[in-house]
Amino acid sequence: MDKKETSTLSVEEQLHADGIRNHFSKIIVDSLKFGLAIVFLILINSGELMAEIAEDGDAALALVITILGFVVVALVMFGFSFLRWRKTYIKIDGENLVVNNNYLIRKKVTSVRLSSISTVNFQQGIPEKIFGTYKLQADIDSSVTADSTDFNLVFDKDTAFKIKEILTHKGEHVEKTVTVDENGVETVVESHIEEESKLIYEFKVSETVRHFLLCISPVAILVTILTLIGGIILAMDEDNGNLFGTILGIIFIVVPTLWSQIKPLINYYDFKIEKRGENAIISYGLITKKQYNLPLSKTNAIVVHQPLLARLFGYYYAEFINVGMGDVENNETPICCLCVRHGEMEEIIKELKPELQVAGYGEGSPNKALIPAMIPSIIWSLILVVVMVVLVVLEVPFWWLGFIVVLLILASGFVGYKTKALAVLQDKAVVTYGVFHKKSLIVPNAKIQNIEVNINPVSKHFGVAHANVTILGSKLLNVHPIGYFENKRFDDLFENTVKSSPFYVGH
Repeated sequence: MDKKETSTLSVEEQLHADGIRNHFSKIIVDSLKFGLAIVFLILINSGELMAEIAEDGDAALALVITILGFVVVALVMFGFSFLRWRKTYIKIDGENLVVNNNYLIRKKVTSVRLSSISTVNFQQGIPEKIFGTYKLQADIDSSVTADSTDFNLVFDKDTAFKIKEILTHKGEHVEKTVTVDENGVETVVESHIEEESKLIYEFKVSETVRHFLLCISPVAILVTILTLIGGIILAMDEDNGNLFGTILGIIFIVVPTLWSQIKPLINYYDFKIEKRGENAIISYGLITKKQYNLPLSKTNAIVVHQPLLARLFGYYYAEFINVGMGDVENNETPICCLCVRHGEMEEIIKELKPELQVAGYGEGSPNKALIPAMIPSIIWSLILVVVMVVLVVLEVPFWWLGFIVVLLILASGFVGYKTKALAVLQDKAVVTYGVFHKKSLIVPNAKIQNIEVNINPVSKHFGVAHANVTILGSKLLNVHPIGYFENKRFDDLFENTVKSSPFYVGH
């Protein structure tokens, strides 16, 4: 089939024929990423570079050579991106989605069954808005690749939506129409009718600002302030020969930390929760528009979060754990609601996944678990006391600051002990843990993969143990610690998990 014939084919026909390329804008965006990295390196060393050029008699020639070198590197990067784009095809071969990377020194073919595609999501950042394209992200149903997006493709709007329709009909139902011609021959026509979306919750701007304020990390802000102060002192040092580079270095250290705290305000703008069929549709974003389709049938658990400030004011937000679901930037499943009161969050869970509703988060660790839980904090505190004694002998000033650190370590251990809770229910378990950022895992017993119970000499003396519970999800979210509880609680959890197995044969 020649190129003219291919260009007249529909998107579906191209996918089943020779395949389809990413949008041409991907070349420009990929090239700019390399170019910006080079510009960053040049700026960091620009103070030193300008000084060398000024001392050189052929300053103009050196500057021209530097610019030409930059242009050559940029052209090489553009050429590499072009070849990669030109030799990359996406096609459907039978029941498989195939991404064929065949360029220069290597050939890579990635193939997955269409039935294993867990979800197909959209993202539109600034580059995509400029070129009128959408980034289509497809994840497969696998915990091995759950921390990242398995396919990251760029197409124009019509092509992106058509490919999503082809790859998955989640949230749609099939309507069959049978027609009979004059000869009595029946013809069956299948049409995919998209179900209407039901709006579950739409967050106002004020509620997005509230989420941003409640999720700010006081520790990160404190570290940023200390880094900024240290950087200013270094920049004011008269012996510093590269002042401009130092200032840029400070900016590139402080700004990302501040951005990590501010970005929820921008990222979660216009946050909407919808339900279409058996899918939860989560969309948000001011600069980068994102839309996630979470197949609720593949939701293994939910994690209820309470950062420090949210915990103080009684607010919660929730995150679904889906098999094969990965957020490219955050390496985790996107949250399914912003900070709300507990009652509002329960209403959202009821609409999306009612079987994950719970009345409470269980009982806290027993009093006899206090000492075993505090052992790590006590050990670190004793080590710090020894260090303080050495500092006193060496007459090092401000050695007394160690007392503050010791108090913080002991306080953190106690808060962690008070936070931990466990509920062993007939159909599910609730595991609560965390020091300042409190997390509560709500997981059906059937979704628990492994329970690892640990007993040490101290915990054995007090008749308690601690454990880890493993569920199927991304590597960042599959292991959750359980605090110190009586052994019977873990026996009950293990028994309920075994009974929930489809292979269990009752006695």
